[in-house]
Amino acid sequence: MRKDITISKHLICLLSVFLIGLVFILGLSGCSFSMEKKKDPLLESDYLNHDIEYRDPDDRECLRILVRLLQAVDQKDSEAIKEMFSKEALENIDDIDEKIDLFIETFPTWECEYDPVFGGMGKHANRGTVTKWIKPTFDFESEGRQYVLKFIYYTEADENPDQLGLSMIQIFERHLNGYSEDFTAQSEDSPNDIYLWDYTMDIKERKPLYE
Repeated sequence: MRKDITISKHLICLLSVFLIGLVFILGLSGCSFSMEKKKDPLLESDYLNHDIEYRDPDDRECLRILVRLLQAVDQKDSEAIKEMFSKEALENIDDIDEKIDLFIETFPTWECEYDPVFGGMGKHANRGTVTKWIKPTFDFESEGRQYVLKFIYYTEADENPDQLGLSMIQIFERHLNGYSEDFTAQSEDSPNDIYLWDYTMDIKERKPLYE
């Protein structure tokens, strides 16, 4: 009888060791799976300057949107850009298809060297409902000319879900002597639109493509 009890104890010990080992192996594989899941192909894109670390979640979201825009421009995929805009923006931007085509046609060559400003994040809450937007600015150079690209993207919109997505895009050229008389820096209070300045013209003749 005692011998049977001893054998049972050995079996229990072996089973316990086996189960602990199995849990450990599954845990490792789970970690590996989790690490794989966290990889973000957009942030590994060649469009980005990988000398800069982007640890803030809002900064990373800004870069994801930037890469999606740049990919669509390179692929001349106007529908991909259009799908990024919010329902509200699509309903309020006049001639959006023509504006997107012009945005793609006139976009300067993008290189990895740029100076991003991620400070433009806004958020407000109203009795538990949250509205949040990001509005980064990217200064970049192309063929010796300085440009600025900015956009506003709503990431949360509890009060008005139709706001989720791109609200506006603005691109213009920097000049030592300033901008055209009609230039206006757009903000979250500006109407939904794609604001393009004709940077192919001489600065004295420069004016908005859309008024």
